[in-house]
Amino acid sequence: MNLIKIWSIFCLTSLGLLTQGCVADDLSVCGVSMHFKYTRNIDGVDKFASSINTINLYVFNEEGIFVEEYTEAKDSLPQDFTVFLNLTPGVYDFVAWGNLGDDYECPTFEKGVTRLSDAQLSLKRNAENTVSTLPGTLFHGGIFRKEILSLDLQMNQPLEMNMIKDTKEIKIISSGLAIDDPTKAAEFEYGCSITSRNGDYRFDNSITGDTRLQYIPRETIEGDDNQLVSDFVIMREPSDRSTASRLIVNRNSPSGESEEELVNVDLVPILLALAQERDLELMDNFEIELFFDFTHSTFSINIPGWDSESNTGSLGVVGGRW
Repeated sequence: MNLIKIWSIFCLTSLGLLTQGCVADDLSVCGVSMHFKYTRNIDGVDKFASSINTINLYVFNEEGIFVEEYTEAKDSLPQDFTVFLNLTPGVYDFVAWGNLGDDYECPTFEKGVTRLSDAQLSLKRNAENTVSTLPGTLFHGGIFRKEILSLDLQMNQPLEMNMIKDTKEIKIISSGLAIDDPTKAAEFEYGCSITSRNGDYRFDNSITGDTRLQYIPRETIEGDDNQLVSDFVIMREPSDRSTASRLIVNRNSPSGESEEELVNVDLVPILLALAQERDLELMDNFEIELFFDFTHSTFSINIPGWDSESNTGSLGVVGGRW
């Protein structure tokens, strides 16, 4: 066999190996890999595997046009979860939603048509803009014009997306309501709710629109003194108060209609005071204690470090009168 024939066989063999690289079982050697984590929480540790079981990753090109969607849903995703992307070199925007379930509405995307600027996610609500069930936890992640995919597709270009939680769990514990019949109080006598303009989102996770939602909690009566416990799951609460969120407690008539408003306060300053200078965006769990004094028709809120006598502190108002 002459030298020319040997060289030809070598070249054909090499070409065959290269063309098989991106369809091999080991996809990590090909294209672009997107690794996910969730360290944007108050503890600063990666809680991805214990928090997120579904990922919807959307890819948009340099013109902001939808290119592809990658979806992964399992009972649990691994801590080192990675999606491998088959993309040509270029500039891309990447948006991911974690745990995108039936509580949320997302548009239907059409390749080559849908624009990133038109994409919006919304929390489902009824015709009266009431959210009467506890929404499932939701996470967001994004990489915008950060990466230019220009490497040889035979090499792996790793990207990393750090998720953030978009839902807040808030527990309101109301004491002193003088509940006579615990079996009926949660349904008729008193009602706790949160209203907020935080139900609609662009794909960069910014809040859009001014529709005010009313969140209805899961309510129970607990303890020997019949505390009303109201458990909420609501959407994002930026510290700039742009959501104009309110915490409201009503005393209702036997028919269930609102009879008297006992509490109507700005919610975000309370959350900021409870956060104690920690990042409000990273905190996802709050407990607020309300104390009612029907002798004097007053209520107060228990916040650690708050001076209720002088009524001073970052909140501005610790209580009120109805």
